[in-house]
Amino acid sequence: MSKLEFSGGGDSGVSIEYVKSRRVLYVGGWYDGGCDIWTGEESGQGIPLAEFLDWLGVTDADVRRSRKEAKS
Repeated sequence: MSKLEFSGGGDSGVSIEYVKSRRVLYVGGWYDGGCDIWTGEESGQGIPLAEFLDWLGVTDADVRRSRKEAKS
C-alpha cells in the first residue's frame, strides 16, 4: 500500500492511496470537511486503477513513456 498526503496547511489537503494487491486507488480530501471521488458505490470503495487512468485518458503508451523518462 502506498499513500501520499498533501496539506495546504491547516484544514485543507488531499490524500491519495493505492492498494497494489487490489489495484484500487482511493482519493480523498478535506477543506473544512471531507470529500472524495464518488464511484457510485458505497463510500470508501475506492476506484480500480485502470478505470481511474481511463477517466483521465492515460494510455499504456503514456505510462511506458513516463516510466522510461523517469529512469533517465
